[in-house]
Amino acid sequence: MSLKVLAQVSAICSLALLASYSVQAQAQGDQKPVQSKETQKVGKAEAKYNVATVASEAQAIELTKRRRLAQAQAGQGAATDPMAIYRQAGVSQEQESRIRQLAKDFEDQARVKAKRMMGLIQEMHQLSLETDPDEKAVLAKQDEINSVTGEMAMDRIKLLLTIRKQLTAEQKAKLVGMMKGGGEAPAAAQ
Repeated sequence: MSLKVLAQVSAICSLALLASYSVQAQAQGDQKPVQSKETQKVGKAEAKYNVATVASEAQAIELTKRRRLAQAQAGQGAATDPMAIYRQAGVSQEQESRIRQLAKDFEDQARVKAKRMMGLIQEMHQLSLETDPDEKAVLAKQDEINSVTGEMAMDRIKLLLTIRKQLTAEQKAKLVGMMKGGGEAPAAAQ
């Protein structure tokens, strides 16, 4: 698979991830690091939590920068328009509109799940701050986190499959050809 095609497909798949980073950044934006006087009032545990929050946000920003750089190196279309690969496959304006609506609906659901995930992660963090955490509670919380992570991954795959159903047989063949070999459909499918 060519780097350009991979970046374009990755851009569609990354909608939820970027949406979740956006939600995470917004959620964490409400929890700015406390000032030194406030730190003394709330104690070391709260200060450590705030440092972890800032570190998590920095990691999310760095990951986003790396992805954008990879997309830019693969070609400007990939960096600016995740629909480019579908246009190259020959989708009509009506198909593109349906695909964009599917992606928007997906982003809306992903934001809700990302907020839920942030809450679970914060709850897990609180459990980790206990001197003798309840093993059953910690494992149950991890099961919840795993469940939401699995749901989000399943939703991404369902989106890709639903988008694929919007395409004609010829468009599907061209898309797969671009994904396999750098831009052209296989000879048998052309």
